[in-house]
Amino acid sequence: MFYYPFILSLIVFAHLFTYLESAPVSITVQNEEDLEKAIPKVNESGGSITFERDILFSQDLTPLNADSGLRPTNQAITIDGGRHALKVKNGGEFPGFFIRGYENAGDNMVIIKNLTIEGATAKGGDGGIGYKD
Repeated sequence: MFYYPFILSLIVFAHLFTYLESAPVSITVQNEEDLEKAIPKVNESGGSITFERDILFSQDLTPLNADSGLRPTNQAITIDGGRHALKVKNGGEFPGFFIRGYENAGDNMVIIKNLTIEGATAKGGDGGIGYKD
């Protein structure tokens, strides 16, 4: 009888830890490094990334809605530019964001709002399904 409350506590803790580990995140970014660190976190658990200022980038960004093997994570992701810009350094040889397609039409989606993307190059692919509010 002594062990039952202890075991029950461990089970509750394990469920709480799992929930906290996968709860949606809200991350504020100020530069390319912050943005690169934030994308895998929202890919894993969903959530939002908010720009605090314009960001210059000089390489391909980590794809949205994708794990390290480029399989879809199917998380709800919002990028809020806060009326700032994502700008390519030294010409337009990189795309702004690459969004991995969702497995089902009714799945969550990536929303990018209040963000200007300057100097990026979009090429290849079929463009997927877009939605404008």
